[in-house]
Amino acid sequence: MTAVLISLGASTVIIAGSRTGTGMEGQTTVSSPDSLSGATVTAWRMHASPSDSISGERLKAVQTVADAVRFFKGIQLKDYGGVGGLKTVNVRSLGSEHTGVFIDGIQIGNAQNAQVDLGRFSTEDLAAIRLYGGQQDEPLQSAREYASGAAVQLCSAIPDFSDGKKFHGRVRLKGGSFGTISPYLRWEQKLGRNVSMAASVEYLKASGRYRFRCRKEYVTEDGSITGYDTTMTRSNSDIQALRAEAGLFGKVREGEWSVKAYYYGSGRGLPGAVVRRPERLSMTSDRQEDRNIFIQGSISRQAGSRYSFRLAAKYANDRLHYHNDPATDISAMPVNDSYLQHEAYLSLAQAVQLFPWWRLSIATDVLFNALDSDKRNFVRPRRATFWGAAYTAFCFKRINIQAGATYCLAADFFLNPLSSGDAGNSGQTGGVGKGTRDMVSPSISFRYVPSDRIGLAICGFMKRSYRLPTFNDLYYVNTGNVMLDPEDAMQYDLRIDYGVSPAAGWSLSAKAEGYFNNVRDKIIAVPTSNQFRWTMYNIGHAHVIGAEGIFGWTYRANAWQVKSGRTDIRKGFSAGMTAGYTFQRAMDMSRPGSLTYRGQIPYIPVHSGTVSAFVSWRGWRADYSFIYTGVRYSSSANLKSTRMQPWSTHDISLSGTLRKGLVVRLSVNNILNRQYEVVPNYPMPRCNFMVSAEYGF
Repeated sequence: MTAVLISLGASTVIIAGSRTGTGMEGQTTVSSPDSLSGATVTAWRMHASPSDSISGERLKAVQTVADAVRFFKGIQLKDYGGVGGLKTVNVRSLGSEHTGVFIDGIQIGNAQNAQVDLGRFSTEDLAAIRLYGGQQDEPLQSAREYASGAAVQLCSAIPDFSDGKKFHGRVRLKGGSFGTISPYLRWEQKLGRNVSMAASVEYLKASGRYRFRCRKEYVTEDGSITGYDTTMTRSNSDIQALRAEAGLFGKVREGEWSVKAYYYGSGRGLPGAVVRRPERLSMTSDRQEDRNIFIQGSISRQAGSRYSFRLAAKYANDRLHYHNDPATDISAMPVNDSYLQHEAYLSLAQAVQLFPWWRLSIATDVLFNALDSDKRNFVRPRRATFWGAAYTAFCFKRINIQAGATYCLAADFFLNPLSSGDAGNSGQTGGVGKGTRDMVSPSISFRYVPSDRIGLAICGFMKRSYRLPTFNDLYYVNTGNVMLDPEDAMQYDLRIDYGVSPAAGWSLSAKAEGYFNNVRDKIIAVPTSNQFRWTMYNIGHAHVIGAEGIFGWTYRANAWQVKSGRTDIRKGFSAGMTAGYTFQRAMDMSRPGSLTYRGQIPYIPVHSGTVSAFVSWRGWRADYSFIYTGVRYSSSANLKSTRMQPWSTHDISLSGTLRKGLVVRLSVNNILNRQYEVVPNYPMPRCNFMVSAEYGF
């Protein structure tokens, strides 16, 4: 079995590339026209977790994971502009550090700053991207997944040889705006009855240059208005990157296994904030080189009729070199730093089906992180972390309940350099520092179906999650504070799902959801004597009150015919549309009576929404998407000077099969050519396009 489809209502579809059920009680089989292989797949009845997903043609129409998650409801994508700009995501105002990013159930780690750049992950080798805002319902998930406040799951595409072939190949060439050129090659080979492999390589080069309007107005002391209005070109946003992946996939008796190796190397400019000074236009010379390598593997088995397990392991080695050229930017402080991270991870998840209606899951994870740097007086931190999770699930005819808790224990070890002179270069230290933190994260979730005759379901969860301080928070030179406490977040959620098929080929679905997040001990940074010296401390307290509404419909007329186990998408007609709205009142509750008290948290819009639609006919497909983000503020002091204008984009894509195996695709983003900013002073591109030709054999 190569995929898992979980249906949450009439039209919401989730495809998981490598996490399959193996003989547990209470399964149903379904098939989906949006599945990459069209194969019949298996779904668990235990659906207690709110989620969103993107797969199929919608996933192929975007270039990176960051482009894809823009369509999810209740998320905020921080985009610093340009092809090479940093792109991070947070879910429901919890912060990027609370959002775990997983590849096939194994988390992408970054102990240095907990920021995972979604822009460096391509969608070419993915079957789907899933978003979980609370507790997942997978019985064999790791303890880190149980502990995450939110999760973005990247699901690898697994080779499917149900057509009888021994190999598959795919070649793609993509190019377009910003001087982008990106060739891609993927090869799949059947190595035996139960073993297959897939390998791919992708190269990306782009200048990242685009024009934008820069306009500022100032009020002088005498009340007159002055300023400037000019057109500028975004600079220092170029990138060259090479990504290579290889995977082995196999089946064992009542189970499956996989091994994945990953390499990513890039050199890029980091576009800075756009500030026009009277004497000249500001420029930035910040450069960053990354080299990320990891190898991970997992095996899951059903041992007997009641017991199943999943064993996973990973080793990662990441190098980052950050530097600038003060000769280019006279305002910059010279920087030439290198960081090297090591990560070793082991996880064991177990599930026991005590009765057809009662399941017990236990997971234990062990993680070791080390960070080295050539910075003077660097403390070389090491962290050993243990997670233990115990959950039980009850599955009755009309109600499913899952409850449990996760325990986390983290122990840090770091050097205490001498404070005098050249102690950092002498090889001497002031001793070894130690610190431990432990915490318990309980959660409970449920799903209630009032009647089998109507497609109505009521779901909800309550969960506590923690965010450990990162190495930068604790130990960064002139910045860190080793006494920081973890951020503490409580999440409450209630959702109503409704789905119905009023006529042949038609399906309608609707979702209404409300949630409340209470975040305490938020870690914040404030400047001290100058902009290069900061202090870190716990003070933040935030309340997030949110609501989401989604409505969707699809229509298919003789569109999906299965031949030799594969879906023929070249016949018939189909169309669909989904519209979503999100309300978030995210209030800073840190200091009563202050200017920031009850102010909207920076970058969080009160109102946002998305609309997407598609039409497919005889192998041709057109997609349209609209994204709206309302008024935000760049500071919790919601002043006129910190107000950020709302923005919206309209994107379209067209794809079609010209002849057997040859697919062409055109994507045009921001077709109305509007200028906007996601982060202040980081302008986003106006109208841009990407065209690709792909041949499969």
